[in-house]
Amino acid sequence: MRLPGELVVVFLSLIGLVVANTEIVNFDASPGPQVTLRQASQWRVLDSNHSQALLRVLPAPLNTPIEAVCELPAASVSKQCLHEIWLVLDLDEPTWLPYHKFTLRISWPASHPAEFFVDVHSPQSVDALLHNMRHHSQVSDAPLTRKKFARIRLVDAGVLTPSPANEGRGVEPVPFIVTVEPLYLGVLPMSLLPTVVFLLIVAAAAGFVVLPRVNRYLFTVAEEVQAEISTVDMRRKQ
Repeated sequence: MRLPGELVVVFLSLIGLVVANTEIVNFDASPGPQVTLRQASQWRVLDSNHSQALLRVLPAPLNTPIEAVCELPAASVSKQCLHEIWLVLDLDEPTWLPYHKFTLRISWPASHPAEFFVDVHSPQSVDALLHNMRHHSQVSDAPLTRKKFARIRLVDAGVLTPSPANEGRGVEPVPFIVTVEPLYLGVLPMSLLPTVVFLLIVAAAAGFVVLPRVNRYLFTVAEEVQAEISTVDMRRKQ
Protein backbone atom coordinates (compact mmCIF):
# COMPACT_ATOMS: atom_id res chain seq x y z
CA MET A 1 0.00 0.00 0.00
CA ARG A 2 1.37 3.44 -0.98
CA LEU A 3 0.93 6.19 1.62
CA PRO A 4 -0.27 9.62 0.46
CA GLY A 5 2.44 12.27 0.29
CA GLU A 6 0.81 14.32 3.07
CA LEU A 7 1.03 11.41 5.52
CA VAL A 8 4.68 10.90 4.65
CA VAL A 9 5.49 14.55 5.37
CA VAL A 10 3.56 14.58 8.65
CA PHE A 11 5.19 11.33 9.73
CA LEU A 12 8.66 12.71 9.04
CA SER A 13 7.94 15.90 10.93
CA LEU A 14 6.67 14.02 13.97
CA ILE A 15 9.47 11.49 14.33
CA GLY A 16 12.17 14.00 13.40
CA LEU A 17 13.96 11.77 10.90
CA VAL A 18 16.00 13.40 8.17
CA VAL A 19 14.58 11.34 5.32
CA ALA A 20 13.24 14.36 3.49
CA ASN A 21 14.54 17.37 1.63
CA THR A 22 14.77 20.71 3.41
CA GLU A 23 14.98 24.33 2.28
CA ILE A 24 15.78 27.02 4.87
CA VAL A 25 15.63 30.80 4.57
CA ASN A 26 16.59 33.12 7.43
CA PHE A 27 15.36 36.71 7.43
CA ASP A 28 15.14 39.84 9.58
CA ALA A 29 11.91 41.12 11.07
CA SER A 30 12.75 44.71 10.25
CA PRO A 31 9.77 47.11 10.44
CA GLY A 32 8.55 48.98 7.38
CA PRO A 33 5.55 51.00 6.18
CA GLN A 34 2.30 49.10 6.05
CA VAL A 35 0.73 48.72 2.61
CA THR A 36 -2.77 47.47 1.85
CA LEU A 37 -2.56 44.45 -0.46
CA ARG A 38 -5.88 43.26 -1.86
CA GLN A 39 -4.46 39.88 -2.90
CA ALA A 40 -3.14 39.16 0.62
CA SER A 41 -6.65 38.58 1.95
CA GLN A 42 -6.64 35.24 0.11
CA TRP A 43 -3.24 34.10 1.35
CA ARG A 44 -2.56 31.70 4.22
CA VAL A 45 -1.40 33.40 7.44
CA LEU A 46 1.35 32.01 9.68
CA ASP A 47 1.80 33.49 13.15
CA SER A 48 2.90 32.49 16.64
CA ASN A 49 -0.29 30.47 17.17
CA HIS A 50 -0.24 28.81 13.74
CA SER A 51 3.42 28.65 12.75
CA GLN A 52 3.20 25.51 10.60
CA ALA A 53 1.17 24.55 7.55
CA LEU A 54 0.84 21.51 5.29
CA LEU A 55 0.54 22.62 1.66
CA ARG A 56 0.50 21.16 -1.85
CA VAL A 57 1.75 22.92 -4.99
CA LEU A 58 2.15 21.63 -8.55
CA PRO A 59 5.76 22.19 -9.72
CA ALA A 60 6.50 23.88 -13.04
CA PRO A 61 7.81 21.57 -15.82
CA LEU A 62 11.38 20.33 -15.71
CA ASN A 63 14.09 22.85 -16.70
CA THR A 64 11.73 25.83 -16.49
CA PRO A 65 13.81 28.95 -15.66
CA ILE A 66 12.75 30.36 -12.32
CA GLU A 67 12.23 33.78 -13.95
CA ALA A 68 9.51 32.22 -16.10
CA VAL A 69 7.67 30.56 -13.21
CA CYS A 70 4.51 32.53 -12.41
CA GLU A 71 5.91 35.63 -14.06
CA LEU A 72 4.61 38.85 -12.55
CA PRO A 73 2.63 41.02 -12.91
CA ALA A 74 0.76 38.85 -15.45
CA ALA A 75 0.07 36.17 -12.85
CA SER A 76 -1.16 38.74 -10.33
CA VAL A 77 -3.96 40.03 -12.54
CA SER A 78 -5.23 36.61 -13.58
CA LYS A 79 -6.12 33.52 -11.62
CA GLN A 80 -3.70 32.12 -9.04
CA CYS A 81 -0.62 30.54 -10.62
CA LEU A 82 -0.51 26.78 -10.01
CA HIS A 83 3.26 26.66 -9.45
CA GLU A 84 3.52 29.07 -6.53
CA ILE A 85 1.94 29.97 -3.22
CA TRP A 86 2.06 33.16 -1.16
CA LEU A 87 2.05 33.23 2.64
CA VAL A 88 1.54 36.06 5.11
CA LEU A 89 4.09 35.98 7.94
CA ASP A 90 2.52 37.91 10.81
CA LEU A 91 5.52 38.81 12.98
CA ASP A 92 3.61 41.51 14.88
CA GLU A 93 2.14 38.97 17.27
CA PRO A 94 3.07 39.85 20.90
CA THR A 95 4.72 36.47 21.43
CA TRP A 96 7.14 37.12 18.58
CA LEU A 97 7.84 40.80 19.20
CA PRO A 98 11.00 40.17 21.31
CA TYR A 99 12.65 38.37 18.37
CA HIS A 100 14.25 40.12 15.41
CA LYS A 101 15.47 37.18 13.31
CA PHE A 102 13.34 34.34 11.99
CA THR A 103 13.71 31.22 9.90
CA LEU A 104 11.36 29.75 7.30
CA ARG A 105 11.85 26.02 6.80
CA ILE A 106 10.29 23.83 4.12
CA SER A 107 10.36 20.02 4.30
CA TRP A 108 9.09 17.66 1.63
CA PRO A 109 9.46 13.90 0.96
CA ALA A 110 12.34 12.78 -1.22
CA SER A 111 9.83 10.77 -3.27
CA HIS A 112 8.68 14.09 -4.79
CA PRO A 113 11.74 15.55 -6.59
CA ALA A 114 11.33 19.32 -6.80
CA GLU A 115 13.28 22.54 -6.45
CA PHE A 116 11.94 25.19 -4.10
CA PHE A 117 12.57 28.90 -4.60
CA VAL A 118 11.67 31.05 -1.60
CA ASP A 119 11.61 34.84 -1.43
CA VAL A 120 10.65 36.85 1.65
CA HIS A 121 9.28 40.32 0.89
CA SER A 122 8.23 43.41 2.78
CA PRO A 123 4.73 44.83 2.10
CA GLN A 124 6.24 47.56 -0.09
CA SER A 125 8.30 45.17 -2.20
CA VAL A 126 5.27 42.91 -2.73
CA ASP A 127 3.18 45.89 -3.81
CA ALA A 128 5.90 46.94 -6.26
CA LEU A 129 6.29 43.37 -7.53
CA LEU A 130 2.60 42.81 -8.14
CA HIS A 131 2.21 46.11 -9.95
CA ASN A 132 5.52 45.97 -11.83
CA MET A 133 6.87 49.13 -10.22
CA ARG A 134 10.55 49.76 -9.60
CA HIS A 135 9.89 52.26 -6.84
CA HIS A 136 7.00 52.74 -4.50
CA SER A 137 6.22 56.12 -3.04
CA GLN A 138 6.40 56.01 0.75
CA VAL A 139 3.54 57.37 2.79
CA SER A 140 5.03 59.30 5.69
CA ASP A 141 2.12 58.70 8.05
CA ALA A 142 1.76 54.98 7.25
CA PRO A 143 2.00 52.79 10.39
CA LEU A 144 4.99 50.50 10.70
CA THR A 145 4.68 46.73 10.57
CA ARG A 146 7.01 43.74 10.82
CA LYS A 147 4.72 41.68 8.61
CA LYS A 148 6.44 39.83 5.75
CA PHE A 149 5.25 37.85 2.75
CA ALA A 150 6.78 34.59 1.53
CA ARG A 151 6.60 33.63 -2.11
CA ILE A 152 7.26 29.92 -2.70
CA ARG A 153 7.73 28.60 -6.23
CA LEU A 154 8.37 25.03 -7.34
CA VAL A 155 10.06 23.48 -10.38
CA ASP A 156 10.09 19.77 -11.21
CA ALA A 157 13.55 18.37 -10.34
CA GLY A 158 13.76 15.42 -12.71
CA VAL A 159 13.44 11.68 -13.08
CA LEU A 160 11.68 9.61 -10.45
CA THR A 161 13.35 6.57 -8.94
CA PRO A 162 12.49 3.55 -11.14
CA SER A 163 9.93 1.42 -9.34
CA PRO A 164 6.55 -0.20 -10.01
CA ALA A 165 4.89 2.51 -7.92
CA ASN A 166 6.33 5.28 -10.12
CA GLU A 167 5.61 3.59 -13.46
CA GLY A 168 3.48 5.88 -15.64
CA ARG A 169 3.42 8.55 -12.95
CA GLY A 170 3.38 12.15 -14.18
CA VAL A 171 4.10 15.39 -12.37
CA GLU A 172 2.02 15.61 -9.22
CA PRO A 173 1.49 18.34 -6.62
CA VAL A 174 4.26 18.24 -4.04
CA PRO A 175 3.16 18.02 -0.39
CA PHE A 176 5.35 20.00 1.97
CA ILE A 177 5.39 21.50 5.44
CA VAL A 178 6.23 25.16 5.99
CA THR A 179 7.42 26.22 9.44
CA VAL A 180 8.16 29.74 10.63
CA GLU A 181 9.84 30.31 13.98
CA PRO A 182 12.09 32.80 15.77
CA LEU A 183 15.84 32.34 15.97
CA TYR A 184 17.04 32.33 19.60
CA LEU A 185 20.08 34.60 19.90
CA GLY A 186 19.70 35.10 16.17
CA VAL A 187 21.01 31.63 15.24
CA LEU A 188 19.12 28.82 17.00
CA PRO A 189 15.56 27.86 15.94
CA MET A 190 13.25 27.85 18.95
CA SER A 191 12.09 24.29 18.18
CA LEU A 192 15.67 23.06 18.72
CA LEU A 193 16.16 24.88 22.02
CA PRO A 194 14.72 22.05 24.22
CA THR A 195 16.98 19.54 22.43
CA VAL A 196 20.08 21.70 22.96
CA VAL A 197 19.23 22.23 26.64
CA PHE A 198 18.70 18.49 27.09
CA LEU A 199 22.07 17.72 25.47
CA LEU A 200 23.79 20.27 27.72
CA ILE A 201 22.20 18.68 30.79
CA VAL A 202 23.27 15.23 29.64
CA ALA A 203 26.80 16.47 28.96
CA ALA A 204 26.99 18.13 32.36
CA ALA A 205 25.68 15.02 34.11
CA ALA A 206 28.13 12.85 32.20
CA GLY A 207 30.91 15.22 33.22
CA PHE A 208 30.09 14.79 36.90
CA VAL A 209 30.16 11.01 36.53
CA VAL A 210 33.05 10.58 34.11
CA LEU A 211 35.39 13.38 35.20
CA PRO A 212 36.06 12.05 38.74
CA ARG A 213 36.85 8.61 37.33
CA VAL A 214 39.22 10.10 34.78
CA ASN A 215 40.92 12.14 37.50
CA ARG A 216 41.35 9.07 39.70
CA TYR A 217 42.79 7.09 36.80
CA LEU A 218 45.23 9.86 35.88
CA PHE A 219 46.26 10.24 39.53
CA THR A 220 46.94 6.48 39.76
CA VAL A 221 48.98 6.56 36.55
CA ALA A 222 50.94 9.55 37.84
CA GLU A 223 51.73 7.76 41.11
CA GLU A 224 52.92 4.67 39.23
CA VAL A 225 55.14 6.78 36.99
CA GLN A 226 56.57 8.62 39.99
CA ALA A 227 57.26 5.35 41.80
CA GLU A 228 58.99 3.95 38.71
CA ILE A 229 61.16 7.07 38.42
CA SER A 230 62.11 6.82 42.09
CA THR A 231 63.06 3.16 41.64
CA VAL A 232 65.27 3.97 38.66
CA ASP A 233 67.00 6.78 40.59
CA MET A 234 67.69 4.48 43.55
CA ARG A 235 69.25 1.86 41.26
CA ARG A 236 71.51 4.43 39.68
CA LYS A 237 72.75 5.61 43.08
CA GLN A 238 73.61 2.01 44.03
